[in-house]
Amino acid sequence: MKKTKAIKWLFVIVLVLAAGVMTMVPVLQRVLQRHAYRTAMDPHADFHDRCRAVETLTDPVMIADVAKNAEDLEINLLAFDKLTDPAIRDDVVKNARSPAMRRDAKIKTMTDQTELADIANNDPDWGARHMAVQTMTDQAVLADVAKNDLHPEVRAAAKKRLAERKLQDKKMQEK
Repeated sequence: MKKTKAIKWLFVIVLVLAAGVMTMVPVLQRVLQRHAYRTAMDPHADFHDRCRAVETLTDPVMIADVAKNAEDLEINLLAFDKLTDPAIRDDVVKNARSPAMRRDAKIKTMTDQTELADIANNDPDWGARHMAVQTMTDQAVLADVAKNDLHPEVRAAAKKRLAERKLQDKKMQEK
Protein backbone atom coordinates (compact mmCIF):
# COMPACT_ATOMS: atom_id res chain seq x y z
CA MET A 1 0.00 0.00 0.00
CA LYS A 2 2.83 2.41 0.88
CA LYS A 3 4.57 1.54 -2.37
CA THR A 4 1.46 2.40 -4.40
CA LYS A 5 1.10 5.71 -2.58
CA ALA A 6 4.77 6.53 -3.21
CA ILE A 7 4.39 5.74 -6.92
CA LYS A 8 1.32 7.99 -7.11
CA TRP A 9 3.22 10.83 -5.46
CA LEU A 10 6.17 10.28 -7.77
CA PHE A 11 3.80 10.42 -10.73
CA VAL A 12 2.34 13.71 -9.41
CA ILE A 13 5.83 15.17 -8.96
CA VAL A 14 6.77 14.19 -12.52
CA LEU A 15 3.59 15.82 -13.87
CA VAL A 16 4.24 19.03 -11.93
CA LEU A 17 7.84 19.17 -13.18
CA ALA A 18 6.73 18.49 -16.75
CA ALA A 19 4.14 21.26 -16.52
CA GLY A 20 6.82 23.63 -15.24
CA VAL A 21 9.12 22.75 -18.12
CA MET A 22 6.30 23.21 -20.62
CA THR A 23 5.64 26.73 -19.34
CA MET A 24 9.33 27.49 -19.75
CA VAL A 25 9.42 26.56 -23.46
CA PRO A 26 7.99 29.89 -24.73
CA VAL A 27 10.37 31.78 -22.44
CA LEU A 28 13.33 29.81 -23.76
CA GLN A 29 12.20 30.40 -27.34
CA ARG A 30 12.07 34.17 -26.74
CA VAL A 31 15.53 34.08 -25.14
CA LEU A 32 16.94 32.15 -28.11
CA GLN A 33 15.30 34.56 -30.56
CA ARG A 34 16.78 37.58 -28.77
CA HIS A 35 20.20 35.95 -28.76
CA ALA A 36 19.96 35.18 -32.48
CA TYR A 37 18.84 38.76 -33.14
CA ARG A 38 21.75 40.24 -31.18
CA THR A 39 24.20 37.96 -32.98
CA ALA A 40 22.78 38.86 -36.40
CA MET A 41 23.06 42.56 -35.61
CA ASP A 42 26.58 42.40 -34.13
CA PRO A 43 29.05 43.61 -36.78
CA HIS A 44 31.95 42.12 -34.76
CA ALA A 45 30.50 38.59 -34.65
CA ASP A 46 31.76 35.95 -37.05
CA PHE A 47 30.00 36.27 -40.42
CA HIS A 48 28.94 32.61 -40.50
CA ASP A 49 27.54 32.87 -36.97
CA ARG A 50 25.56 35.91 -38.09
CA CYS A 51 24.19 33.98 -41.08
CA ARG A 52 23.16 31.08 -38.85
CA ALA A 53 21.55 33.53 -36.45
CA VAL A 54 19.45 35.01 -39.27
CA GLU A 55 18.45 31.52 -40.36
CA THR A 56 17.19 30.69 -36.86
CA LEU A 57 15.12 33.86 -36.50
CA THR A 58 11.37 33.29 -36.81
CA ASP A 59 9.96 36.57 -35.47
CA PRO A 60 9.04 38.72 -38.51
CA VAL A 61 9.63 41.94 -36.57
CA MET A 62 13.18 40.90 -35.67
CA ILE A 63 13.85 39.63 -39.19
CA ALA A 64 12.62 42.92 -40.69
CA ASP A 65 14.80 44.90 -38.29
CA VAL A 66 17.85 42.88 -39.32
CA ALA A 67 16.96 43.41 -42.99
CA LYS A 68 16.65 47.16 -42.43
CA ASN A 69 19.44 47.88 -39.97
CA ALA A 70 22.24 45.30 -39.96
CA GLU A 71 25.55 46.78 -41.10
CA ASP A 72 26.37 44.03 -43.62
CA LEU A 73 24.48 44.00 -46.92
CA GLU A 74 24.66 40.20 -47.19
CA ILE A 75 23.08 39.84 -43.75
CA ASN A 76 20.39 42.37 -44.74
CA LEU A 77 19.57 40.42 -47.89
CA LEU A 78 19.58 37.07 -46.10
CA ALA A 79 17.02 38.44 -43.65
CA PHE A 80 15.01 40.07 -46.46
CA ASP A 81 14.74 36.72 -48.25
CA LYS A 82 13.12 35.21 -45.12
CA LEU A 83 10.33 37.78 -45.12
CA THR A 84 7.08 36.57 -46.68
CA ASP A 85 4.64 39.35 -45.82
CA PRO A 86 4.50 41.83 -48.76
CA ALA A 87 3.75 44.75 -46.42
CA ILE A 88 6.85 44.05 -44.34
CA ARG A 89 8.96 43.61 -47.48
CA ASP A 90 7.68 46.97 -48.79
CA ASP A 91 8.57 48.58 -45.46
CA VAL A 92 12.13 47.28 -45.79
CA VAL A 93 12.34 48.58 -49.38
CA LYS A 94 11.29 52.05 -48.20
CA ASN A 95 13.02 52.25 -44.81
CA ALA A 96 16.26 50.27 -44.93
CA ARG A 97 19.12 52.28 -43.47
CA SER A 98 21.52 51.47 -46.30
CA PRO A 99 20.84 52.90 -49.78
CA ALA A 100 22.35 49.71 -51.27
CA MET A 101 19.88 47.61 -49.27
CA ARG A 102 16.93 49.76 -50.37
CA ARG A 103 18.06 49.37 -53.98
CA ASP A 104 18.70 45.61 -53.76
CA ALA A 105 15.44 44.95 -51.91
CA LYS A 106 13.55 46.93 -54.54
CA ILE A 107 15.20 44.96 -57.34
CA LYS A 108 14.41 41.66 -55.55
CA THR A 109 10.71 42.61 -55.46
CA MET A 110 10.54 43.66 -59.12
CA THR A 111 8.70 41.43 -61.56
CA ASP A 112 8.78 43.62 -64.68
CA GLN A 113 11.35 41.95 -66.92
CA THR A 114 11.80 45.13 -68.99
CA GLU A 115 12.83 47.12 -65.90
CA LEU A 116 15.13 44.33 -64.76
CA ALA A 117 16.71 44.12 -68.22
CA ASP A 118 17.28 47.87 -68.20
CA ILE A 119 19.06 47.63 -64.84
CA ALA A 120 21.05 44.55 -65.93
CA ASN A 121 22.23 46.27 -69.10
CA ASN A 122 22.58 49.92 -68.12
CA ASP A 123 23.05 50.51 -64.40
CA PRO A 124 26.53 51.87 -63.65
CA ASP A 125 26.64 49.99 -60.33
CA TRP A 126 27.72 46.38 -60.84
CA GLY A 127 25.95 45.41 -57.58
CA ALA A 128 22.61 46.55 -59.01
CA ARG A 129 23.28 44.69 -62.28
CA HIS A 130 24.23 41.58 -60.28
CA MET A 131 20.99 41.73 -58.25
CA ALA A 132 18.88 42.30 -61.40
CA VAL A 133 20.46 39.29 -63.10
CA GLN A 134 19.65 37.11 -60.06
CA THR A 135 15.98 38.14 -60.33
CA MET A 136 15.42 37.98 -64.10
CA THR A 137 13.97 35.21 -66.19
CA ASP A 138 14.55 36.63 -69.72
CA GLN A 139 17.06 34.19 -71.21
CA ALA A 140 18.06 36.43 -74.12
CA VAL A 141 19.04 39.27 -71.79
CA LEU A 142 20.77 36.84 -69.43
CA ALA A 143 22.80 35.41 -72.33
CA ASP A 144 23.79 38.91 -73.45
CA VAL A 145 24.86 39.91 -69.93
CA ALA A 146 26.74 36.62 -69.48
CA LYS A 147 28.74 37.40 -72.59
CA ASN A 148 29.17 41.18 -72.46
CA ASP A 149 29.06 42.59 -68.93
CA LEU A 150 32.29 44.20 -67.79
CA HIS A 151 32.21 42.79 -64.27
CA PRO A 152 33.15 39.08 -63.84
CA GLU A 153 30.70 38.54 -60.94
CA VAL A 154 27.79 39.85 -63.01
CA ARG A 155 28.77 37.58 -65.92
CA ALA A 156 29.09 34.60 -63.56
CA ALA A 157 25.67 35.34 -62.00
CA ALA A 158 24.09 35.54 -65.46
CA LYS A 159 25.65 32.22 -66.47
CA LYS A 160 24.45 30.62 -63.24
CA ARG A 161 20.94 32.00 -63.73
CA LEU A 162 20.87 30.68 -67.32
CA ALA A 163 21.91 27.23 -66.11
CA GLU A 164 19.17 27.34 -63.44
CA ARG A 165 16.56 28.36 -66.01
CA LYS A 166 17.64 25.57 -68.39
CA LEU A 167 17.40 23.03 -65.55
CA GLN A 168 13.91 24.32 -64.64
CA ASP A 169 12.80 24.11 -68.27
CA LYS A 170 14.17 20.57 -68.54
CA LYS A 171 12.26 19.52 -65.41
CA MET A 172 9.06 21.07 -66.75
CA GLN A 173 9.44 19.14 -70.03
CA GLU A 174 9.91 15.85 -68.15
CA LYS A 175 6.60 16.32 -66.35
